[in-house]
Amino acid sequence: MNHSLKHFKVVYERGFLGEVNESLEVSIAFYSKAELIKIFNFLGVKPTIYNELPPQREPGKSYSFEESRKFPNLIEGYLIEQPGHCDIFGVNVFIWCKGNTVTISASPSAHNVNDEHLKNAASIERNIEGFDFAFL
Repeated sequence: MNHSLKHFKVVYERGFLGEVNESLEVSIAFYSKAELIKIFNFLGVKPTIYNELPPQREPGKSYSFEESRKFPNLIEGYLIEQPGHCDIFGVNVFIWCKGNTVTISASPSAHNVNDEHLKNAASIERNIEGFDFAFL
């Protein structure tokens, strides 16, 4: 199936055991908390925003999986929790922020991009077409 994508790109990275993993991603720049929240609002993402720094992991201390889940994964420089797995425009995605970039993966749980991911990315692109994003 041929999908012409304008903003999503296949990204390749080497996995832990040397395998090559693919991800279908789009990246959007933001330069302030207000811009970040504007992007999330447009995507329909409901961010968890804190008024003060929530409890964090103590360096050097080991935690069980359940204990570690109690600590929010914050976007660096902001008191906003990383979105992670969520739905935008009816599509399951994985969203994370690093530096001044929001990255959306349309292939959130796969190691290889398939036709369904391409179709989902095309659907997302149709929904974000009219928004003034700074695509990277």
